[in-house]
Amino acid sequence: MTVDDREDDRFVWLPTANQELLLKAGLVADSSAIDAWLAWRELVAGNEISEAESRILPLVYHNLQKLEFQDDLSAILKRKHRSAFKKVHTHLSNAEMAIKILSAHGVAAILLKGGAVGTMYYESAALRPMSDIDLLIKPEDFAKATEVLSEAGWDLQCNNPKLALQVINSCDFKNSAGEELDIHWRLMRDCWNADKNDLFWSGAVELEYKSLRTKTLCTTDHLFHVCCHGARQNSLSPIRWVADAIMILRSHNEVDWQRLYRLGKLYRLSLTLFHALAYLKEGFDAPIPEEYFKSIRDLPISRLERLSFTLYSQPFAEWGWKRYAEEIALQYSMQRSGTDLRPKTIAFVKYFQFVLESENVFMKSRRIFTRLLLPQSGTEK
Repeated sequence: MTVDDREDDRFVWLPTANQELLLKAGLVADSSAIDAWLAWRELVAGNEISEAESRILPLVYHNLQKLEFQDDLSAILKRKHRSAFKKVHTHLSNAEMAIKILSAHGVAAILLKGGAVGTMYYESAALRPMSDIDLLIKPEDFAKATEVLSEAGWDLQCNNPKLALQVINSCDFKNSAGEELDIHWRLMRDCWNADKNDLFWSGAVELEYKSLRTKTLCTTDHLFHVCCHGARQNSLSPIRWVADAIMILRSHNEVDWQRLYRLGKLYRLSLTLFHALAYLKEGFDAPIPEEYFKSIRDLPISRLERLSFTLYSQPFAEWGWKRYAEEIALQYSMQRSGTDLRPKTIAFVKYFQFVLESENVFMKSRRIFTRLLLPQSGTEK
């Protein structure tokens, strides 16, 4: 089957109408940004806003200031911007320290997500709030990285790192202040061929921000990561992927659309990219060539890729027994595709071993395993 533009007009990862207004207030360069802001204010008057929406407010403040617009909420927006500025620079200081420690011990690192996107593509890093720092290292360096980071006061938040290294893509570290550092050894998770990361390393570029010197993904790979990470269900509505992607697309760094096409094919995320980028073009007039969409429309999409996209575009609350069973089938296929273990079925077994051993990681999958394989109350034993 090929891509159908009309497969679904509502995915859980798309911004709501209210959220889209807020994004336009932060991203549109003319007076329609003010109209969007006023419409958003009217719609949410008296209601609490989500954490995801709160993270967009520094960008809104900056854009409205450029348009010389102020209202009775301007002081609140200014405080949000100032708070984001302090937190972002704390995280970037942590990134610089961690990268220097790793480099001193021969561990190469690539800066990912907000730390890189905010400094490379936004007018100010403070316009892109973040809750942690993400670094990509090579799997063979994970043990050394864990050792030297621990000596520097960063504690690994994982009970079985050896098993985690085989079946997932990252682990969290925390320092005494509760600040987080996420170390990745694979860029992606919940996709096929997740262990194939050579393209990202060979395409990495230099990043310089104040005293920070490091490597980061090239522009095309950042766009790939932002869209594929954002265009999926999340406990925190991931609307800032829209702002990140728009900022990347507006930058002077050209996207290699052929490379993006190849990445989508390799990880079986072409359908995800198609719908994410189609939303950006329709909603924000993003500069995406029609030739790219045509190439994806002409691409045969496997049944498993279509199932994966559909499944991860739905909220967990709507999953029935069929969806849980489909998640099992998908993880079986994904884990087998991204492992050097022999026989490959062992990768799937180890994945569920990790799920059952973890208390705070992949709780969704633990519930899947429990519901499918263990007796439920009110049923025959």
